[in-house]
Amino acid sequence: MNSINYTKAVEIAEKSVKNINDPKIKLVAFETILKDLLSKNKKVDDDINIPTKKTYDFAPQKKYRNEKTTDTLKSKFANEIGTDISNVDLIYNINEENQNFSIVCDFQHNMGKWSQISFVLLYLFGNYIITKKRKSLSLLIIRQMKDYGFGDLPNISAYMKTVSPSIVHVKTKKKKSENTYELSDRGVKAAISLCDSIIKNNGIVPLEPAYLSYLPKKVRKSRTKSPLAISILNQITDGFFDKPRTVQELKAKLEEKGKFYDRGIIDEKLRRRFLGKELKRLKINKKWHYVKND
Repeated sequence: MNSINYTKAVEIAEKSVKNINDPKIKLVAFETILKDLLSKNKKVDDDINIPTKKTYDFAPQKKYRNEKTTDTLKSKFANEIGTDISNVDLIYNINEENQNFSIVCDFQHNMGKWSQISFVLLYLFGNYIITKKRKSLSLLIIRQMKDYGFGDLPNISAYMKTVSPSIVHVKTKKKKSENTYELSDRGVKAAISLCDSIIKNNGIVPLEPAYLSYLPKKVRKSRTKSPLAISILNQITDGFFDKPRTVQELKAKLEEKGKFYDRGIIDEKLRRRFLGKELKRLKINKKWHYVKND
């Protein structure tokens, strides 16, 4: 078998599972094919086996965006960020042989909303430097997050939509495995700002987002959404509201997932938080129905 890098292996695996309809089966098949390709390649894929985070001694270095460097993958990262090449190790582990990367900066075990968004930014930015493509499948990013230690995640698309499309555009489909995230021009600048703050913080991701200045004022000041609001957002993203639904139908759907709310509370949240924005309301057979507001 000819030697292939990680990016090529992903492309082959994606094509192989393209016609599988069930998202769970599709994900399992994708991972199986990808691992098989990489094992035959006789190369270690650092994106599959994310290394243990390291502690680094940090000494401020002079930035050198315009200086000439050797043509290595690490130097490309350094030039994009605008930092000394040694500082790249505070954020990414670079595999020159396989031409891939993994994220190694320390999130201080903070797995909240902004930490998850920061991880997505760092992944998209690293992928962009290597492939020059700003898009990535959400399932690849979520898999990396779980391997890193983020554990059981909510639907990350709901979080990403709070900053979309200012820095990351979220393109959702009915099948979760086919959702894509795309880094905008502003998103590239936001990622560079985030990398710079991580370097200044000795490899630790700041608890306060370093890219807030790149977000609209409304997003910067927005309060954390309630669990019910996040659950409803997830249902919108998952396609539940692609056809008209009653409050009672939503209540039953949430209860299937172990989330129990009074019907009146759900109705109030739909009208106050989502009506006229993500959802619109229709009267069918004398009952109010909510449907996605396209």
